[in-house]
Amino acid sequence: MSLDLYLYTDTEEIASMSWLRNPFGLCQWAEDNFGADGMLTFVCNQWAYDKCEEIDRALFKRVVDEYWERLKQAPTSYFWFNETQYNQFLRPYESHFVKDIMGGIRGRLVTIDNRKGIPVSYFDKPDLPACLNLKRSSQSSTIKDNYDSWFRELVIFADKLQNPKYKFYCEN
Repeated sequence: MSLDLYLYTDTEEIASMSWLRNPFGLCQWAEDNFGADGMLTFVCNQWAYDKCEEIDRALFKRVVDEYWERLKQAPTSYFWFNETQYNQFLRPYESHFVKDIMGGIRGRLVTIDNRKGIPVSYFDKPDLPACLNLKRSSQSSTIKDNYDSWFRELVIFADKLQNPKYKFYCEN
């Protein structure tokens, strides 16, 4: 499932972006690592479909900018999984990660409130299966850099959204 945001005029598309809605998706990654207040999810979903014309452009920008400031100061980040998500997205591929004697992923695995956090850097390994290749661009040196760049696209989108001449559309 994805979330798609669009800015357009009557004659052209100005900006668009999309992200997955799963533990590897941009919004979920940002909420899990830099938010936990749910505001990013709120501003990126609140004004979908028939509510698009009601968008609070200033609030959208303020929330995106607040997350961006937190993200820029974070040296690392994690992908977080509840048990069901872990079983769906990672368990079939555990053999590709360094494992401890009990069979779990070894290293800086963090567990909080029954959720497992795996450092994003674990996904920088070149020999991971294609379904775990999270790089969106060959220009990024690490997955963390890649996600930072992806979030930067949202910052630029929020900046452009401030132009009242542009129409906004969201589908989720």
